Amino acid sequence: MLAIDESLVKLGLKASGKDDAIRQVALILSSNNCVDPSYAESMLGREKQTATYLGNGIAIPHGLRSDANMIRRTAIAVAQFPDGVYWSGTEKVYLVIGIAAKSDEHIQVLANLTAILQDEAASARLSSTSQASVIVEALTQSPRPTADSKESEIQYPFAADVQIRGHNGLHARPATEFSRVARRFQSDVRVRFSGKS
Repeated sequence: MLAIDESLVKLGLKASGKDDAIRQVALILSSNNCVDPSYAESMLGREKQTATYLGNGIAIPHGLRSDANMIRRTAIAVAQFPDGVYWSGTEKVYLVIGIAAKSDEHIQVLANLTAILQDEAASARLSSTSQASVIVEALTQSPRPTADSKESEIQYPFAADVQIRGHNGLHARPATEFSRVARRFQSDVRVRFSGKS
């Protein structure tokens, strides 16, 4: 799994808006020799395609695939904005997790994010912590064992199993679109992968 260095976590930042927040997380990456300084423009370009807001105050900006040559090494940077930054409409982001990926090393970190996204208290704790180690631990923790799926399975009157094929699976763009569509309905939606839901 990708190791996140505490030097890539900056706490207590302020931003004038989403673009400024993205530039700040890109600067963390470039200052640590992970990406070319121009990677910020790639991240902003990607954001214009589809917003990278995930929920519970977390966004994951990353660059365009066509600009992968700007990445010197796979890394994840975290910029914490305790006062929040308006991202898409009324959604406020407190943790901006900048991704520069040459490979799939970052996938486990994204999987760990799903647990944080489902836990409002954990998200709030990471948004206000004064210790970079707390954020690093949350993003790099080993997956916790889950309860037996038959015992914890909620029975719904209708269920559908959908398989996402392809190298990237349900990554940011389709997941964002899926979330947008799901919000239009009054229903419970559960996404499950490798025993986690």
